[in-house]
This record gives sequence, C-alpha cells and structure tokens, in this order.
Amino acid sequence: MPSGDFCAASGRGQVVRADPSNYRTLVPTLRAGDTLLLAAGRYRRLIIAGLNGRPGRCITITGPADGRRAMIAARSEATPWKSSIQATSW
Repeated sequence: MPSGDFCAASGRGQVVRADPSNYRTLVPTLRAGDTLLLAAGRYRRLIIAGLNGRPGRCITITGPADGRRAMIAARSEATPWKSSIQATSW
C-alpha cells in the first residue's frame, strides 16, 4: 500500500448523482476516481461487485453533507435486505 492517503486524488473522475430509484443502475458504471453522490433517502440492497479503483483514484460513495441523510438499510424486519461488496477494490 502506498504511504499516506492512497485515495488522495491524483486526478478527478466524474460525480455521478443518484437517488433511490436509479442507484442500482448507476453503481456498475462507476470507474476509478468516480464519486457516487447519493441523494437523501433510504437505499436498500446495495451490491458492489467488480468495481476497481486504483491508488489516487478510489471509487467513493457518499451522501448529502447536511440535512436529510442517505441511509443504506442492511435489514428490515419484514424483508432481509443486504449490502454486499464482492470482487472489488479501493
């Protein structure tokens, strides 16, 4: 692993804006350096598979800086939701 912050940007990717209705379609399109910006809301069954960043070009998933939050629900009493990260790095 490189010294320091291995995600420190050495170049910028795209900021991809998502909401609960379209985030599943957008996650597989992310590339090294991209940021997925989730709108406020409840997200379920987040599956991240086969995405790879690289040093200085990490893939970032984030939500609103203030106000209502983006919440990824891992489980509901009625429905067993899950979040999964598979074959993915950075």
